[in-house]
Amino acid sequence: MNDFLLDSYAQKYQQLLNLLNESINPPLDIASFLTSPEQTPWQELTQFYTQQILPLTGEELPPEITARWRSIQTEIHRAMKLLTTDIALLRAARSPDLQSQRQKVLLDRLTTLTTYCQAILTWKI
Repeated sequence: MNDFLLDSYAQKYQQLLNLLNESINPPLDIASFLTSPEQTPWQELTQFYTQQILPLTGEELPPEITARWRSIQTEIHRAMKLLTTDIALLRAARSPDLQSQRQKVLLDRLTTLTTYCQAILTWKI
């Protein structure tokens, strides 16, 4: 087993977790979502995910965690796609009540993503 490859997985998920935590803290700024897509603070998160996490295949992982990793990797992918939708819906919301509701959904999605990353990191891959 190549520990360097496994460490690289852990480092990537730790970086993703750090980006997610930066997105959650300080509290979400609705105004940042209402700007053009090129100027959002979420672009770095999406770009990192697309370039560093999405291409991972799991082939280098120990067989005993590969199935669990693939399952969580699939959920992370699904949550990232839904995050894009959540941002679009927040941008479309005009009333303060709807914006608040959409913001809560977005925060929940980010929290779920952090939970997935933490789960992978506990395997000490």
